[in-house]
Amino acid sequence: MKTDEFMGYRVKQVHSQQFNSNVMMLAFAQPARKHATSARALLSYLMAVSSTTYPNQQVVSKELMELYGASYSVKVLAYGDMNLILFSVTFVKEECLKNLGLAGQKVLTRVFEFLRSMAFGLDFKALEENPALLSIEKQNLIQAILSRQDDKVAQALDESRVRLFEDEALQESILGDVSEIEAVGIPELEEAYTEMLNSDERLLFTHGAIQEDEVRAALRSWPMKDSSELPPRFAKVPRLKAKNSEKIKVAGFQQAVTIMNYQLPVKKDDIAATLVLNALFGAGPSSLLFTEVREKESLAYNISSRLQVDLNLITVLAECQPEQAERIKALVEEQLAKIQEKSVGLERFSQAKQAVLSDRIRLEDHAQGQVVEGLLKMLAEESISSSDLLKAVEEISLDAVSTLAKKMIEKASLVLAGQRDEQKEEEEGR
Repeated sequence: MKTDEFMGYRVKQVHSQQFNSNVMMLAFAQPARKHATSARALLSYLMAVSSTTYPNQQVVSKELMELYGASYSVKVLAYGDMNLILFSVTFVKEECLKNLGLAGQKVLTRVFEFLRSMAFGLDFKALEENPALLSIEKQNLIQAILSRQDDKVAQALDESRVRLFEDEALQESILGDVSEIEAVGIPELEEAYTEMLNSDERLLFTHGAIQEDEVRAALRSWPMKDSSELPPRFAKVPRLKAKNSEKIKVAGFQQAVTIMNYQLPVKKDDIAATLVLNALFGAGPSSLLFTEVREKESLAYNISSRLQVDLNLITVLAECQPEQAERIKALVEEQLAKIQEKSVGLERFSQAKQAVLSDRIRLEDHAQGQVVEGLLKMLAEESISSSDLLKAVEEISLDAVSTLAKKMIEKASLVLAGQRDEQKEEEEGR
């Protein structure tokens, strides 16, 4: 499954009859820049609900219904050092309509036209004439940010990011900053939109019964990128700060969130070992962290590890009582040492391998997940195919996982803990 370059787009297609629907994703990607995320996040909200052809949410919804219940979304996400605006459309295959006696419906053509309008047809004149639309989407985005601040786990992850990355642009939330969003006007949005269209990498991934000639015919009618002759840019692994540790106290929170970040080298040949290492360490109910820290010691309400291959990072997250945070950090180190010393037992190691294989097999039944993974791989300079990855996981040894675990380097750790309200406690004690 190779990536083609066509009309300034990187295109990858998976032909599959597995599902009754097609999935199409279009991404605009650029290296993260400080203070650029707020405008891009707001653009994603606006492009989800309006364009010159489809001026409001009601018209967008009507078109999706006429496309036999197609679904459409726009979101921002980060991958490595890059910021993406990702458009996604899921729609019925035309052959399924034929089976229902609805032959001749040009669904694919209409989907391409719809996506073209939503991505390239943001109507700034309409935003000027109807400021309520911009105001509503600003409030929706701000509410999404504030809801993260109410979620102490999300808040801890945001605080950890500031202490983890050297690049200040990567310390920012992908959703932006409330004060910046409030200050963004139409000129700033137009500038960000123009930059997106002219400078961003463009990636298109399709899954289902969409042919190459159909994609090329559609792209010929789409706007070309000014810098289409430049070589493609790939995501880079960000630089991390030196090891640091901090405890933050917050009011109105009775528990604690403990985060520990570990950097490790992840090259193409290491991905299988990294997946098994993470499964063995903390990804799942049979992992060391879950069985030893949560079940055996009963020190955490929840504990797990998360692998981010694009960052060369494994992050441990535990929810616990504040007085247990340091004990949990010590136990996390003990579990890592067990993997490094190969003292985990072959049965547990086999369970970790099987957990990874099961996750990969489940992904085969999820078209959206396959497309997101496939699209993000297009931003990686080197990647491994799904079939090769399955084979590598099956063949990986405990020695290889242990060797990789020894290369893990602890970086930023953080404890976000509740702060006692002594005045309130005194009043309640009276």
